[in-house]
This record gives sequence, structure tokens and C-alpha cells, in this order.
Amino acid sequence: MDHLLVSKKVDVSISKDNYYKIFKDTEMNRDNVILTYEKEGYNGPPENPSPEEIKKSNEQNQQYENTNKRAKEIAGKSSPELDVGQWINGKSVDISKLKGKIIVLHFGSCFWEVDNENVDDKAYLEAIYFLSTLQKVFSDKGVVFVGIHGYTQRTDELKKLVKEWDPTYSMAIDKKSQLKWSKGSTFDKFGIFWNQVYVLIDRKGIVRTHTSWYEIENKIQEIISDQSR
Repeated sequence: MDHLLVSKKVDVSISKDNYYKIFKDTEMNRDNVILTYEKEGYNGPPENPSPEEIKKSNEQNQQYENTNKRAKEIAGKSSPELDVGQWINGKSVDISKLKGKIIVLHFGSCFWEVDNENVDDKAYLEAIYFLSTLQKVFSDKGVVFVGIHGYTQRTDELKKLVKEWDPTYSMAIDKKSQLKWSKGSTFDKFGIFWNQVYVLIDRKGIVRTHTSWYEIENKIQEIISDQSR
């Protein structure tokens, strides 16, 4: 199946209306629309690293391995509940009350804090557009979309962006994690280390897959077609 959104780099400073103009000829056009993200990640220490940089790299790699292990542990099992800090768009979501629905969780951050520094991820704005478009496509298929934003202290800025971009799905800000390199406690529960990760939960409340934007549409279709899940 063709994917939904076109490849464009997004500037956080541009407004929703201007951004949507970029897509005016391609919105809902399943032949043209493909969205790309910059893959975010940590690529190890720099050349000639200091002892502190080596320690940091080792800590991050270990936490990534532990988080990835968690993702494998919950695959094929009943989904954990969401334990977020606050809902900032739409109604709050209780996974246990959505049996019979297919649930798509998007984990990503536009603003997040790591090592006492703020980091902006512009791909998050692309994800809002992507998910809102998917919501339209699957509106009559019993699919529920939920956005989990990483913990941030910049809540007023995020709420302003959400109001401007007007996503069509429920969205929450995660609680702060006890783990140093984590983006939030719910990220930890679902085994999420990177931004822009999708978790698919079937009609029985079972976690079926952790995946990326370019696979999620086909994964949803597979669950829709399989009435046993």
C-alpha cells in the first residue's frame, strides 16, 4: 500500500496554515504522499572522547539495551496502561476500556529535556499531520490514535503548538522518568527509547508491534483484515 504523506522538511516556526499549503495538492493523495523523518539517535562518542564522554556513551547504550528488552517483553502480551502527566488534546484514554478497538500509540517529542538541555525535534510537527491524516483514512474502521509526548517543562509552548496545529486525536504529555536518558515514564513502560515510534495494540488489547511511520499503515490494515485479533 502507498503511504500517506509527502517528503518535506518542517520548520517549527512556520504556522499550521502555511504548512498545510505545502500539502494542498497532495493531502489524502495516496499516490504522492510520503513523509520522511530524520532518524534521531546517539551514534557513540566523538573522536578522541574524554572519559566523561565515554561514560555517557556507555550509559546511553546500556539504557537503550534495557529499553529494547522491555519492548520485547511486552510484545504479544496485554498492553500496559498509560500513566501520563496530563492530557492536552482530546479526551483521556484508558486502554482497558478500548477492547474491540485497534489502538495506535505515537511516541514522540517536539520539546524534551536530556542532560539538563532542551532539544527540539521538528519531525514531531510532521507526525501531527501524518496522524491526523491517518485518522481521516481509518475513521470508520474502529482505529483509535493517541499521541504521547515526552516529558517537558515547556508545556505552555507545546499547548500553543497543539492549539495551532489542531490534531484530530487525543494527546498527552508524559510524566518525568526516573531514568536519566528517558523521554518519559510511559515511554519506559512501552520500551521506547527513540522519538517517532508507533505501538500497535489489537482489538484484544495485545501489543502487536513497535514500528515506524512508513510501516504503520500496512500494520493497521493487517489487523483490520484479521478478525481474530
